[in-house]
Amino acid sequence: MTMDGIPSTTCQFLPAADTRGYRFIVLAFVCLFSFGSYFCFDLPSVLESSLIDELGLTPFQYNMFYSVYSWSNMLMVIVAGLLVDKLGYTVCVFIFSALVCTGQIIFAYGGTIGVYPLMLLGRIVFGTGGGSIVVAQNTIVSAWFSGKELALAFGLGITSSRLGSVLNFLISSNLAQSTSLQFALWFGTCLCILSFSSA
Repeated sequence: MTMDGIPSTTCQFLPAADTRGYRFIVLAFVCLFSFGSYFCFDLPSVLESSLIDELGLTPFQYNMFYSVYSWSNMLMVIVAGLLVDKLGYTVCVFIFSALVCTGQIIFAYGGTIGVYPLMLLGRIVFGTGGGSIVVAQNTIVSAWFSGKELALAFGLGITSSRLGSVLNFLISSNLAQSTSLQFALWFGTCLCILSFSSA
């Protein structure tokens, strides 16, 4: 049973007032928890020259940052759909956000101490959560906005995610040049932690 399009499991926590405001509060948090993952997804691209020069990576090693992300992402999104259906999006958002955050922490730490395999491991963990979080995000939006501003909610969610990518391309390279590669990596990690807190 639902109240004005809101899932029944959440109705007990909401006053019997206009729930449109609550839907958009939920949407704001939904937009935030994918922001960090989109920022960090293209972090290696923006920092390519710094990664290659400072860590001595070959082009093949650099490209592996995206290959391992794609492999883990491709396999995990199917599992993510099953998990969301079985456990519900509340639990899954926490799990997937934790994977994104943990993966980026491992990647940043590996970059800080210069251990390439550790960086690869971080990208694998990051990839298992990166695509999965989109599955959970879309499920939440569908549940809260079914029949009510659904297309608008999807559009806002996509826009906020892409803003993370845009911000990365605007500031990460400058951060690495003005401070250090390690600072730029940990700045992205902080944004992932912020996104995790919204989950």
